[in-house]
Amino acid sequence: MNKKFDSILPCALWVLAMGLATLFWFNVRYGFNLFSTAHWQYLAYLQAAQIPVRGGFYTSIILCIIIILIGLYVLVRPRLRKIKFDKQGTKKTNLEQIKTDIPAQNAPTPKPTTQQAPIATARPPRLNMSGAIQMPKQTPQPVAIPVPPTPQPTQDPRIGEIFTNAGYLVKKNAKISGVQTALIAIGLNENMYVGAIGIPTTDMRRLIDRLQQVFSDTLDDIYINVNGFVINAPDAATSEFQDILMFPSVDALGEYIAQNPNGEISAADQDDFNAYSEYIDTVINFIGQKS
Repeated sequence: MNKKFDSILPCALWVLAMGLATLFWFNVRYGFNLFSTAHWQYLAYLQAAQIPVRGGFYTSIILCIIIILIGLYVLVRPRLRKIKFDKQGTKKTNLEQIKTDIPAQNAPTPKPTTQQAPIATARPPRLNMSGAIQMPKQTPQPVAIPVPPTPQPTQDPRIGEIFTNAGYLVKKNAKISGVQTALIAIGLNENMYVGAIGIPTTDMRRLIDRLQQVFSDTLDDIYINVNGFVINAPDAATSEFQDILMFPSVDALGEYIAQNPNGEISAADQDDFNAYSEYIDTVINFIGQKS
């Protein structure tokens, strides 16, 4: 009874697997859903109207049924017990063979007699260590402690003096988009200089883009020209930004600004320049709070 019950689960799994395979085959091959009532009704209509069905449809149904039946037969077919024969031709079951083999296995076997060797009580001779090889003492090697690099200064008062002497109005520095500026200065015709020390030009580009975004969001018809520069940029040799000025030192920056000073502010332009200056102060305070 238990053997019959154990074969039910494999048979059910086999029927389920073959059912899914048959369903997949008919869906792919003939576009026919075995679980669809409408498809069976349409097949019945074709048969009643004597309309020929695509070749191999009925053959596939028969083959699938045959494969399922063969698999069920392999799973539930009876297994015959093997019977052994002795030399005289009489039958001997597995149980009888085991019973006849047990006495042979339980026969007492003679234990080999062993002679115990006398225990030596003499102490072994001492080893002469005078000629032994002595390992050289290893002296600990000094461990080099890495020295952290000296942080490069981000501010230099000489930069503000350079722009002040050239006629520009220097503003307070601020951190914009995570970049600490070394100079913010404004000049005539809505010109603006923003500089930093020792940063990549990609950071300066991000800073300029942030300023331009604020300008475009708050100004309508006025364009502010932002001139960015970096002193000792680590990517100066490979930078792709042609509009960002790069200088190897503060002195090189001073030579450039001396050749490009700010013009004098006329009395007619003074009010506009004051309004421009107040606007830049407002933007710097706004961005400083957001950074």
